[in-house]
Amino acid sequence: LLLGTKYDPLSPNKEYILFFEDINETPDRISAYFRQIYLHKNINKCRGIILGNFFQCRSDSYQGSIEELALGCFGNLNIPIIKIPEIGHAVENMIMPIGQTVEISSNVGEIKLEAI
Repeated sequence: LLLGTKYDPLSPNKEYILFFEDINETPDRISAYFRQIYLHKNINKCRGIILGNFFQCRSDSYQGSIEELALGCFGNLNIPIIKIPEIGHAVENMIMPIGQTVEISSNVGEIKLEAI
């Protein structure tokens, strides 16, 4: 909701990692949110995407996964897209250092999220 305002979190002056999670939202709406962010003028500063828990985010009309929606939208950015289901609503939460400098690294079977 802050995109395009003076509080827009997608700064033209800083690189950033996007984090998404949601609760009780339809895949159609999530897809629309992803597309809105993908079309943002500063998407080129995005260095990675973290997908948290999407609790009860499903519908009868869409049988795919949220990960497939994210890959379909952001897949051509050539950045890591990492699923960490322990982040978000309705799960035992990990701490996310929002607004801090972080580094993500990923190998098959291993994911690190570290505050720097």
